[in-house]
Amino acid sequence: MLRIIYLFLDITIDHPLKLQAIQLARTSVSMNTQNSYRSTWSKWELFYQQYFGCTPPDNHYRTLAYTQFLDQLLMFVSYCVFELKTNIRSIPRIMSALRYSFLIKRIDCSAFDDPFLRAVKQGVARMPAPPHRVRLPCTLDMINYIIDLNTTPNAPLHNLMLATGISLAYHLCLRSSEYVTKTIVPIDDSHQFKTTEVEFMLNDGSLTLLASNKLHCPYSAIKLVKFSMLHAKNIRRDYGVPIWFSATDKDHQPVPFVQLLFRWATTSTRHDSDPFLSFRANHILHCLLYKTIQSALKSSAKHFNFDEAWFTTHSIRMSVPTIARAAREPTSTILHMGRWKSVPSSMRYQEQSTSVNDHIISIASNPTYFTSEDIILSRTLASRALRSKNSVQKSTSTVRRY
Repeated sequence: MLRIIYLFLDITIDHPLKLQAIQLARTSVSMNTQNSYRSTWSKWELFYQQYFGCTPPDNHYRTLAYTQFLDQLLMFVSYCVFELKTNIRSIPRIMSALRYSFLIKRIDCSAFDDPFLRAVKQGVARMPAPPHRVRLPCTLDMINYIIDLNTTPNAPLHNLMLATGISLAYHLCLRSSEYVTKTIVPIDDSHQFKTTEVEFMLNDGSLTLLASNKLHCPYSAIKLVKFSMLHAKNIRRDYGVPIWFSATDKDHQPVPFVQLLFRWATTSTRHDSDPFLSFRANHILHCLLYKTIQSALKSSAKHFNFDEAWFTTHSIRMSVPTIARAAREPTSTILHMGRWKSVPSSMRYQEQSTSVNDHIISIASNPTYFTSEDIILSRTLASRALRSKNSVQKSTSTVRRY
Protein backbone atom coordinates (compact mmCIF):
# COMPACT_ATOMS: atom_id res chain seq x y z
CA MET A 1 0.00 0.00 0.00
CA LEU A 2 2.90 2.35 0.65
CA ARG A 3 3.86 1.97 -3.00
CA ILE A 4 0.65 3.73 -3.92
CA ILE A 5 1.75 6.71 -1.86
CA TYR A 6 5.24 6.70 -3.31
CA LEU A 7 3.75 7.14 -6.79
CA PHE A 8 2.53 10.54 -5.72
CA LEU A 9 5.72 11.84 -4.13
CA ASP A 10 6.32 14.17 -7.06
CA ILE A 11 2.83 15.69 -6.73
CA THR A 12 2.18 18.67 -4.49
CA ILE A 13 1.32 17.66 -0.93
CA ASP A 14 -2.26 18.98 -1.14
CA HIS A 15 -3.08 17.41 -4.48
CA PRO A 16 -6.42 15.48 -4.31
CA LEU A 17 -4.83 12.31 -5.72
CA LYS A 18 -2.17 12.32 -3.04
CA LEU A 19 -4.70 12.93 -0.29
CA GLN A 20 -6.77 10.05 -1.60
CA ALA A 21 -3.74 7.73 -1.61
CA ILE A 22 -2.84 8.70 1.95
CA GLN A 23 -6.38 8.08 3.17
CA LEU A 24 -6.44 4.71 1.41
CA ALA A 25 -3.17 3.72 3.07
CA ARG A 26 -4.39 4.80 6.50
CA THR A 27 -7.48 2.61 6.29
CA SER A 28 -5.81 -0.39 4.65
CA VAL A 29 -2.80 -1.01 6.90
CA SER A 30 -3.35 -3.81 9.41
CA MET A 31 -3.63 -3.08 13.12
CA ASN A 32 -0.30 -4.78 13.90
CA THR A 33 1.43 -2.65 11.28
CA GLN A 34 -0.19 0.49 12.67
CA ASN A 35 1.12 -0.44 16.12
CA SER A 36 4.60 -0.85 14.63
CA TYR A 37 4.34 2.58 13.04
CA ARG A 38 3.24 4.12 16.33
CA SER A 39 6.22 2.50 18.04
CA THR A 40 8.56 4.02 15.46
CA TRP A 41 7.00 7.44 15.90
CA SER A 42 7.53 7.13 19.66
CA LYS A 43 11.23 6.51 18.97
CA TRP A 44 11.29 9.63 16.82
CA GLU A 45 9.69 11.71 19.58
CA LEU A 46 12.20 10.39 22.13
CA PHE A 47 15.00 11.28 19.72
CA TYR A 48 13.67 14.82 19.30
CA GLN A 49 13.23 15.26 23.05
CA GLN A 50 16.80 14.16 23.74
CA TYR A 51 18.51 16.16 20.99
CA PHE A 52 16.26 19.19 20.60
CA GLY A 53 14.46 19.33 23.96
CA CYS A 54 10.92 19.33 22.59
CA THR A 55 8.30 17.50 20.57
CA PRO A 56 7.48 19.93 17.78
CA PRO A 57 4.09 20.26 16.05
CA ASP A 58 3.64 18.96 12.53
CA ASN A 59 4.03 22.47 11.06
CA HIS A 60 7.60 22.54 12.35
CA TYR A 61 8.69 19.87 9.85
CA ARG A 62 7.13 21.76 6.97
CA THR A 63 9.40 24.72 7.70
CA LEU A 64 12.60 22.67 7.72
CA ALA A 65 14.94 22.97 4.78
CA TYR A 66 15.70 19.81 2.84
CA THR A 67 19.24 19.55 4.21
CA GLN A 68 18.05 20.11 7.80
CA PHE A 69 15.48 17.35 7.53
CA LEU A 70 18.05 15.00 5.97
CA ASP A 71 20.55 15.70 8.76
CA GLN A 72 17.90 14.89 11.37
CA LEU A 73 17.02 11.63 9.66
CA LEU A 74 20.68 10.60 9.62
CA MET A 75 20.98 11.54 13.28
CA PHE A 76 17.90 9.42 14.00
CA VAL A 77 19.56 6.38 12.39
CA SER A 78 22.59 6.85 14.67
CA TYR A 79 20.29 7.34 17.66
CA CYS A 80 18.48 4.05 17.01
CA VAL A 81 21.72 2.12 16.65
CA PHE A 82 23.87 3.61 19.41
CA GLU A 83 21.33 4.89 21.95
CA LEU A 84 18.40 2.48 21.64
CA LYS A 85 20.65 -0.48 20.73
CA THR A 86 18.31 -1.35 17.87
CA ASN A 87 19.17 -4.29 15.64
CA ILE A 88 20.95 -2.50 12.82
CA ARG A 89 19.34 -4.69 10.16
CA SER A 90 15.93 -3.33 11.18
CA ILE A 91 16.88 0.26 10.23
CA PRO A 92 15.30 0.04 6.74
CA ARG A 93 12.02 -1.10 8.28
CA ILE A 94 12.12 1.66 10.90
CA MET A 95 12.81 4.33 8.29
CA SER A 96 9.98 3.06 6.10
CA ALA A 97 7.62 3.23 9.07
CA LEU A 98 8.81 6.76 9.88
CA ARG A 99 8.27 7.81 6.28
CA TYR A 100 4.72 6.49 6.42
CA SER A 101 4.05 8.55 9.56
CA PHE A 102 5.25 11.73 7.88
CA LEU A 103 3.18 11.01 4.76
CA ILE A 104 0.05 10.55 6.86
CA LYS A 105 0.78 13.95 8.41
CA ARG A 106 1.11 15.41 4.86
CA ILE A 107 4.77 16.28 5.31
CA ASP A 108 7.09 16.24 2.32
CA CYS A 109 9.30 13.14 2.46
CA SER A 110 11.64 13.74 -0.47
CA ALA A 111 14.60 13.67 1.95
CA PHE A 112 13.95 9.95 2.45
CA ASP A 113 14.94 9.45 -1.21
CA ASP A 114 18.25 11.24 -0.83
CA PRO A 115 21.03 9.06 -2.32
CA PHE A 116 23.08 9.28 0.85
CA LEU A 117 20.25 8.10 3.14
CA ARG A 118 19.31 5.36 0.70
CA ALA A 119 22.94 4.21 0.65
CA VAL A 120 22.92 4.05 4.45
CA LYS A 121 19.79 1.89 4.47
CA GLN A 122 21.11 -0.39 1.76
CA GLY A 123 24.43 -0.71 3.57
CA VAL A 124 22.99 -1.76 6.93
CA ALA A 125 20.65 -4.23 5.21
CA ARG A 126 23.73 -6.05 3.89
CA MET A 127 25.48 -6.28 7.23
CA PRO A 128 25.92 -9.72 8.82
CA ALA A 129 22.97 -11.05 10.74
CA PRO A 130 23.15 -10.62 14.53
CA PRO A 131 24.10 -13.63 16.65
CA HIS A 132 21.37 -16.21 17.20
CA ARG A 133 19.43 -15.59 20.36
CA VAL A 134 20.90 -17.46 23.30
CA ARG A 135 17.75 -17.83 25.37
CA LEU A 136 16.82 -21.50 25.52
CA PRO A 137 14.11 -23.49 27.31
CA CYS A 138 14.87 -25.23 30.59
CA THR A 139 14.75 -28.99 30.83
CA LEU A 140 12.45 -30.70 33.30
CA ASP A 141 15.56 -31.87 35.18
CA MET A 142 16.63 -28.26 35.66
CA ILE A 143 13.20 -27.35 37.04
CA ASN A 144 13.09 -30.36 39.38
CA TYR A 145 16.62 -29.63 40.58
CA ILE A 146 15.54 -26.19 41.82
CA ILE A 147 12.33 -27.54 43.36
CA ASP A 148 14.03 -30.44 45.17
CA LEU A 149 16.78 -28.17 46.47
CA ASN A 150 14.26 -25.80 48.07
CA THR A 151 11.56 -28.16 49.40
CA THR A 152 13.41 -30.05 52.10
CA PRO A 153 11.29 -30.79 55.21
CA ASN A 154 12.56 -27.77 57.15
CA ALA A 155 13.00 -25.42 54.20
CA PRO A 156 12.63 -21.70 55.10
CA LEU A 157 9.66 -19.86 53.63
CA HIS A 158 11.86 -17.98 51.18
CA ASN A 159 13.10 -21.29 49.73
CA LEU A 160 9.62 -22.80 49.62
CA MET A 161 8.33 -19.67 47.87
CA LEU A 162 11.10 -19.99 45.27
CA ALA A 163 10.25 -23.64 44.57
CA THR A 164 6.54 -22.85 44.31
CA GLY A 165 7.21 -19.96 41.93
CA ILE A 166 9.40 -22.09 39.65
CA SER A 167 6.79 -24.85 39.54
CA LEU A 168 3.96 -22.38 38.97
CA ALA A 169 5.79 -20.64 36.11
CA TYR A 170 6.68 -23.96 34.50
CA HIS A 171 3.26 -25.61 34.63
CA LEU A 172 1.28 -22.48 33.67
CA CYS A 173 3.79 -21.28 31.04
CA LEU A 174 4.01 -17.84 32.66
CA ARG A 175 5.87 -14.67 31.81
CA SER A 176 8.03 -13.41 34.66
CA SER A 177 5.70 -10.46 35.33
CA GLU A 178 2.93 -12.96 36.14
CA TYR A 179 4.70 -14.56 39.09
CA VAL A 180 7.59 -12.35 40.28
CA THR A 181 8.25 -8.71 41.02
CA LYS A 182 11.36 -6.64 40.23
CA THR A 183 10.70 -4.40 43.22
CA ILE A 184 10.61 -5.33 46.90
CA VAL A 185 7.11 -3.85 47.13
CA PRO A 186 4.94 -4.89 44.13
CA ILE A 187 3.69 -2.04 41.95
CA ASP A 188 -0.05 -1.47 41.83
CA ASP A 189 -0.56 -2.78 38.29
CA SER A 190 1.40 -5.99 38.87
CA HIS A 191 0.30 -8.96 36.75
CA GLN A 192 0.99 -11.47 39.50
CA PHE A 193 -1.67 -13.79 40.84
CA LYS A 194 -3.31 -12.31 43.90
CA THR A 195 -4.01 -14.55 46.87
CA THR A 196 -7.73 -14.68 46.03
CA GLU A 197 -7.05 -15.58 42.39
CA VAL A 198 -5.65 -18.98 43.41
CA GLU A 199 -8.47 -21.10 44.80
CA PHE A 200 -8.92 -24.68 45.95
CA MET A 201 -12.15 -26.66 45.46
CA LEU A 202 -13.27 -28.96 48.26
CA ASN A 203 -13.85 -32.62 47.45
CA ASP A 204 -17.23 -32.78 49.20
CA GLY A 205 -19.49 -32.24 46.19
CA SER A 206 -20.41 -28.71 47.30
CA LEU A 207 -18.37 -27.06 44.52
CA THR A 208 -17.02 -24.72 47.18
CA LEU A 209 -13.95 -22.69 46.19
CA LEU A 210 -11.69 -21.38 48.94
CA ALA A 211 -9.10 -18.65 48.46
CA SER A 212 -5.54 -19.85 48.94
CA ASN A 213 -5.24 -18.11 52.33
CA LYS A 214 -8.47 -19.64 53.72
CA LEU A 215 -7.51 -23.33 53.72
CA HIS A 216 -7.93 -25.23 56.99
CA CYS A 217 -8.17 -28.82 55.81
CA PRO A 218 -5.93 -31.74 54.85
CA TYR A 219 -4.79 -32.30 51.27
CA SER A 220 -7.14 -35.26 50.93
CA ALA A 221 -10.09 -32.83 51.21
CA ILE A 222 -8.99 -30.96 48.07
CA LYS A 223 -10.39 -31.81 44.62
CA LEU A 224 -8.54 -29.28 42.44
CA VAL A 225 -6.77 -25.95 42.28
CA LYS A 226 -8.02 -23.12 40.07
CA PHE A 227 -6.20 -20.03 38.74
CA SER A 228 -7.93 -16.92 37.43
CA MET A 229 -5.62 -15.37 34.86
CA LEU A 230 -6.75 -11.75 34.64
CA HIS A 231 -3.74 -9.97 33.16
CA ALA A 232 -1.94 -12.58 31.07
CA LYS A 233 -0.62 -11.79 27.63
CA ASN A 234 -3.27 -11.87 24.86
CA ILE A 235 -6.10 -11.93 27.39
CA ARG A 236 -8.54 -9.05 27.17
CA ARG A 237 -8.20 -6.82 30.21
CA ASP A 238 -10.55 -7.77 33.07
CA TYR A 239 -11.97 -10.64 31.04
CA GLY A 240 -9.86 -13.41 32.53
CA VAL A 241 -9.22 -17.07 31.73
CA PRO A 242 -9.62 -19.85 34.32
CA ILE A 243 -7.17 -22.77 34.44
CA TRP A 244 -7.44 -25.66 36.87
CA PHE A 245 -5.68 -28.92 37.76
CA SER A 246 -6.94 -31.98 39.64
CA ALA A 247 -5.39 -32.73 43.03
CA THR A 248 -4.95 -36.43 42.23
CA ASP A 249 -3.99 -38.30 39.06
CA LYS A 250 -5.75 -41.25 37.39
CA ASP A 251 -4.15 -43.60 39.95
CA HIS A 252 -5.54 -41.46 42.78
CA GLN A 253 -2.06 -40.30 43.75
CA PRO A 254 -1.34 -36.66 44.72
CA VAL A 255 -0.17 -34.44 41.86
CA PRO A 256 3.23 -33.03 43.00
CA PHE A 257 2.57 -29.58 41.50
CA VAL A 258 -0.79 -29.17 43.25
CA GLN A 259 0.62 -30.67 46.43
CA LEU A 260 3.39 -28.04 46.45
CA LEU A 261 0.85 -25.26 45.90
CA PHE A 262 -1.22 -26.60 48.80
CA ARG A 263 1.86 -26.74 51.02
CA TRP A 264 2.68 -23.12 50.22
CA ALA A 265 -0.92 -21.99 50.67
CA THR A 266 -1.24 -23.59 54.12
CA THR A 267 2.23 -22.57 55.32
CA SER A 268 2.41 -18.90 54.34
CA THR A 269 0.43 -16.02 55.81
CA ARG A 270 -1.06 -13.59 53.26
CA HIS A 271 -3.79 -10.97 53.02
CA ASP A 272 -6.41 -11.18 50.27
CA SER A 273 -4.74 -8.48 48.16
CA ASP A 274 -1.21 -9.85 48.57
CA PRO A 275 0.47 -11.68 45.70
CA PHE A 276 0.08 -15.45 45.96
CA LEU A 277 3.86 -15.77 45.91
CA SER A 278 4.46 -13.68 49.01
CA PHE A 279 4.25 -14.04 52.77
CA ARG A 280 4.03 -11.79 55.79
CA ALA A 281 6.43 -12.04 58.73
CA ASN A 282 6.68 -9.47 61.53
CA HIS A 283 4.19 -7.27 59.61
CA ILE A 284 6.57 -7.14 56.61
CA LEU A 285 5.53 -8.38 53.16
CA HIS A 286 8.15 -10.60 51.49
CA CYS A 287 7.69 -11.22 47.75
CA LEU A 288 9.32 -13.53 45.25
CA LEU A 289 11.83 -11.36 43.41
CA TYR A 290 12.99 -11.55 39.81
CA LYS A 291 16.65 -11.72 40.85
CA THR A 292 15.91 -14.77 43.03
CA ILE A 293 14.46 -16.71 40.10
CA GLN A 294 17.28 -15.58 37.83
CA SER A 295 19.92 -16.67 40.33
CA ALA A 296 18.28 -20.07 40.78
CA LEU A 297 18.21 -20.64 37.00
CA LYS A 298 21.88 -19.74 36.66
CA SER A 299 22.80 -22.14 39.47
CA SER A 300 20.75 -24.92 37.91
CA ALA A 301 22.38 -24.34 34.52
CA LYS A 302 25.82 -24.49 36.11
CA HIS A 303 24.90 -27.75 37.88
CA PHE A 304 24.10 -29.35 34.51
CA ASN A 305 27.24 -27.89 32.88
CA PHE A 306 25.32 -25.42 30.70
CA ASP A 307 26.31 -21.86 29.85
CA GLU A 308 24.48 -19.63 32.31
CA ALA A 309 23.95 -16.99 29.60
CA TRP A 310 21.58 -19.34 27.78
CA PHE A 311 18.85 -19.07 30.42
CA THR A 312 16.61 -16.25 31.64
CA THR A 313 13.26 -16.26 33.42
CA HIS A 314 11.59 -16.53 30.00
CA SER A 315 13.34 -19.87 29.54
CA ILE A 316 10.80 -21.35 31.94
CA ARG A 317 7.93 -20.14 29.75
CA MET A 318 9.57 -21.85 26.77
CA SER A 319 9.92 -25.25 28.45
CA VAL A 320 6.47 -26.83 28.29
CA PRO A 321 5.71 -25.68 24.69
CA THR A 322 8.96 -27.32 23.59
CA ILE A 323 8.08 -30.52 25.45
CA ALA A 324 4.54 -30.48 24.01
CA ARG A 325 5.93 -30.07 20.51
CA ALA A 326 8.28 -33.03 21.04
CA ALA A 327 5.29 -35.07 22.19
CA ARG A 328 3.48 -34.10 18.93
CA GLU A 329 0.67 -32.36 20.78
CA PRO A 330 -1.80 -30.50 18.51
CA THR A 331 -0.89 -26.93 17.68
CA SER A 332 -4.18 -25.75 19.19
CA THR A 333 -3.17 -27.27 22.54
CA ILE A 334 0.16 -25.44 22.53
CA LEU A 335 -1.51 -22.13 21.56
CA HIS A 336 -4.00 -22.52 24.41
CA MET A 337 -1.23 -23.48 26.82
CA GLY A 338 0.72 -20.25 26.36
CA ARG A 339 -2.25 -17.97 25.55
CA TRP A 340 -0.84 -17.27 22.08
CA LYS A 341 -3.06 -16.07 19.24
CA SER A 342 -1.00 -17.32 16.31
CA VAL A 343 1.32 -20.16 15.38
CA PRO A 344 4.25 -17.82 14.51
CA SER A 345 4.02 -16.33 17.99
CA SER A 346 4.07 -19.72 19.69
CA MET A 347 6.96 -20.97 17.54
CA ARG A 348 9.22 -18.38 19.14
CA TYR A 349 8.91 -20.35 22.36
CA GLN A 350 9.66 -23.79 20.97
CA GLU A 351 12.99 -25.44 20.26
CA GLN A 352 14.00 -28.57 18.43
CA SER A 353 14.60 -31.85 20.27
CA THR A 354 15.86 -35.32 19.44
CA SER A 355 12.29 -36.58 19.63
CA VAL A 356 11.09 -34.00 17.12
CA ASN A 357 13.97 -34.64 14.72
CA ASP A 358 13.57 -38.42 14.93
CA HIS A 359 9.87 -38.00 14.21
CA ILE A 360 10.73 -35.89 11.15
CA ILE A 361 13.10 -38.63 9.92
CA SER A 362 10.40 -41.26 10.35
CA ILE A 363 8.07 -39.15 8.22
CA ALA A 364 10.71 -38.43 5.60
CA SER A 365 11.52 -42.14 5.34
CA ASN A 366 7.91 -43.20 4.87
CA PRO A 367 7.06 -43.37 1.12
CA THR A 368 3.32 -43.45 1.76
CA TYR A 369 3.04 -39.83 2.95
CA PHE A 370 3.47 -38.33 -0.53
CA THR A 371 3.16 -40.41 -3.70
CA SER A 372 3.13 -40.08 -7.48
CA GLU A 373 -0.63 -40.13 -7.25
CA ASP A 374 -0.50 -37.08 -4.99
CA ILE A 375 1.54 -35.25 -7.62
CA ILE A 376 -1.00 -36.02 -10.31
CA LEU A 377 -3.90 -35.00 -8.10
CA SER A 378 -2.32 -31.75 -6.95
CA ARG A 379 -0.72 -30.59 -10.20
CA THR A 380 -3.29 -31.31 -12.91
CA LEU A 381 -6.61 -29.68 -13.67
CA ALA A 382 -9.48 -30.90 -15.80
CA SER A 383 -9.27 -29.49 -19.32
CA ARG A 384 -12.07 -27.40 -20.75
CA ALA A 385 -10.96 -28.05 -24.34
CA LEU A 386 -13.52 -29.86 -26.51
CA ARG A 387 -12.35 -32.98 -28.27
CA SER A 388 -13.47 -34.01 -31.75
CA LYS A 389 -15.32 -37.29 -32.07
CA ASN A 390 -12.79 -38.38 -34.71
CA SER A 391 -9.70 -37.35 -32.79
CA VAL A 392 -7.54 -39.80 -30.98
CA GLN A 393 -8.58 -40.08 -27.35
CA LYS A 394 -5.79 -38.58 -25.32
CA SER A 395 -5.36 -36.65 -22.12
CA THR A 396 -5.93 -32.93 -22.45
CA SER A 397 -5.36 -32.09 -18.83
CA THR A 398 -3.34 -28.98 -18.05
CA VAL A 399 -0.57 -28.59 -15.55
CA ARG A 400 -1.49 -26.38 -12.62
CA ARG A 401 0.62 -23.24 -12.36
CA TYR A 402 1.33 -21.62 -9.00
